[in-house]
Amino acid sequence: VKLCDGNCYVATIHAINRLFLKLSRLTKAEPLYRGITGRGLPAEFLEPSDFERYLIRGGVEFGFMSTTNARQVAFDYASEKKPSLLFSIEQGMADRGAQLNWLSQYPHEDEVCFP
Repeated sequence: VKLCDGNCYVATIHAINRLFLKLSRLTKAEPLYRGITGRGLPAEFLEPSDFERYLIRGGVEFGFMSTTNARQVAFDYASEKKPSLLFSIEQGMADRGAQLNWLSQYPHEDEVCFP
């Protein structure tokens, strides 16, 4: 925020979020993958929440979440040299990401982004 002179780009983030929500309606609900290197999961990720009766576990991504249809691309992002994670994500009819390969500089990555 210091670098941006206090500007948090609220309007820009809102516009991108709305774009992803609109584009997600056009995305087919297919399995997705997310590879992360150099990080692990906190212990709380696997522990039941206060809503234990619902068996809710997991976390929240604080920002747009990039995933891919291409499993190999996710494996490439999950480096073998450092602790890595590979998530397999199932999309539902109401919680789909936006397919971005048609406007990406890296269309071969088949990026699907979630707001």
